[in-house]
Amino acid sequence: MTEQRISFTLNGLVHEMNSQADGILRAQFSLTYSQFLFLQVLAEGQPLDITHLAEALNVTKAAVSKRIEWFVGRDLVVTSREAGNAKRVLVSLTTQGLRLAQTSGDFLEREFLSAMSDAPGVDFSMLNGQLGQLLAHLKKIKPALGDVHAE
Repeated sequence: MTEQRISFTLNGLVHEMNSQADGILRAQFSLTYSQFLFLQVLAEGQPLDITHLAEALNVTKAAVSKRIEWFVGRDLVVTSREAGNAKRVLVSLTTQGLRLAQTSGDFLEREFLSAMSDAPGVDFSMLNGQLGQLLAHLKKIKPALGDVHAE
């Protein structure tokens, strides 16, 4: 097959960026990319309960529960119980956690923009807009994607 499929190209790009991000974050912030994502998801919508945090990270609730102590032990997150529902655990960033999420996110963005800025023929403003449109479109049609109708 000589034609490059867009799904493979995008997957390859995301894989490469995630791999490079992991190295950058480990070197600069002693964070893995997975830990970084945990902080970023909370920074965008805290507090979150375990279920919603797991859904946002595309992992199980058990995986989130196992990770929380690492973040609590470093004073990056706090947990609390929802009033009236003692079983529902809410997770929020501490001031230190929010600062780390913002600082590491800004640093990573600058690193990628700097590294990619000299890529020939790429308009990053336009690309970012188009990728955002594609993402919104895929989220909108998600239930229909993959539907197989037997005839």
